[in-house]
Amino acid sequence: MDNEAKVSKITKQLLVRSRRKLNIAKFIFAKIDSLGDLFSKVVKRSHSSFLVSKANRKKIVRLLNNEVKIWSNLDEAVGGERWREAAGMVTSAKSLLPNSHRYSSLRRPVDELFISSNPLVDFKEELETFHETGTLAKRWDLIKKRNLDSHIRKKNIYRHREEKLDTSSSAGKQRRILFIAYGDKGFFFLRKLIQDLRLREDLEVKTLDTSTFLHPTTPIKRRDLPADAKELIDWADIIFLEWADRSSTTMINSLPHDKKILLRLHSYEVTHPWPLEIDWGKIDTLVCVCQHNLMRLAEVVDLEAYGCKSFVLPTPLNYEAFIKPKLGDVSKVLGLSGYGQSLKRPDLALDLLKLLQSNDPSWKLELLGDIPKPGRAYEIQYFENFWKRAQPHIQTGTLKITPWMSDPSIWFQNVGIILSCSDREGTHESCREGLASGSMGLIRNWPWAKNYGGNDHMFPDSFHWDTVSEAADYLQSFESSEQRLSQASLEQKKLLERERQRDVAEDFLEIAFA
Repeated sequence: MDNEAKVSKITKQLLVRSRRKLNIAKFIFAKIDSLGDLFSKVVKRSHSSFLVSKANRKKIVRLLNNEVKIWSNLDEAVGGERWREAAGMVTSAKSLLPNSHRYSSLRRPVDELFISSNPLVDFKEELETFHETGTLAKRWDLIKKRNLDSHIRKKNIYRHREEKLDTSSSAGKQRRILFIAYGDKGFFFLRKLIQDLRLREDLEVKTLDTSTFLHPTTPIKRRDLPADAKELIDWADIIFLEWADRSSTTMINSLPHDKKILLRLHSYEVTHPWPLEIDWGKIDTLVCVCQHNLMRLAEVVDLEAYGCKSFVLPTPLNYEAFIKPKLGDVSKVLGLSGYGQSLKRPDLALDLLKLLQSNDPSWKLELLGDIPKPGRAYEIQYFENFWKRAQPHIQTGTLKITPWMSDPSIWFQNVGIILSCSDREGTHESCREGLASGSMGLIRNWPWAKNYGGNDHMFPDSFHWDTVSEAADYLQSFESSEQRLSQASLEQKKLLERERQRDVAEDFLEIAFA
């Protein structure tokens, strides 16, 4: 039974049960009302004395009516495939399902259906119904008009510039690229690209950290930018903004129309409405780290109508740094790099470890990352359950947790099989690093990518799985450690061949200066 059928079945069962409870309560309370004082005398000293009060009976009926309404609304949302709405309803209805197994049996498939859907579609529908304050105009219509106006204005500027262009004056001139991101973490996936570009003599590369002057939620005009930021913007031939988030949206609004602007989209932003609020008429080129993110955006934003080209370009991998010898026999050591969010699904790694150890206790699991500090109620509960399950493995030494390190290649020397258990990923860089290190890949078919082309093509030589039992069966199909190590060597060889043939920095420049 697929997730949709499973959720529909559970929801209908809950709705039928709540209606039955309501009807029984109404029937009993009607009998109580007909008995009147006689009922009061009979139950005066019993536990049923609570029902003597008519107010209490009304309160019970009101609560049961509310329960019926909740399950009815959920049933409607499930039928309409409104998974974002359904996920929110399940979270708020947790108190109605004190049985944790029942709750998780509903919560998990709803979450997966939500993750595999396109949240931008829901955000767009909200904008289509939302009126701008003080006007009759729909917010989405105003956004589209602004984008189109920006595109027309930019096109006219470019046409005028081409008419006056003197190509001889630009010959031999260094091309100038400005990379913009919010905070040091914002530059994390840019570091290798910036490093590679700075090695080229025909380029000048500079960076601008907007966290020093920008508040993402506060609009800022060009005249209010710090002098050094204005100077860098005026200096640049190309402006590249990392992350299609709120800070980039704010920054784009302050950039002049005559600048060539590139924007990079990851997975994280697609779970928020920010990409819909961007002035796409100002963006010359959208760069996506993976196809499934581009496909989601293209469902709701007509990039071509605003003159915005789009490309898929992976993050450059410093693969040479990960080619180090393994330390001993690591053929039965699973590894998961980054486990601090529930969407990384470290619980599945524990499930896999338990299943493998049921046949062979020598299997181990290595986790890399700092101890999670969840803030949301669901995340807190998730990691409480995770640590309860992890504790016995930690005590026996079959689960080891290493704090985050600046050089993860050291950690990979102790890992034979790199796991991807995630619900949502763009490219899962740590898996690429793991393959480069000589670890075998064991890649889940991410629900996030499932309806948008999948992720098989991203790891073509690794095993892909939907269930933990499939992953366990695959690992147990190898007759020896040597066979697993041989498979790992093959995957490493294929990855390195692909990476050595690809020059991401050169591909980036072709896109940027096209």
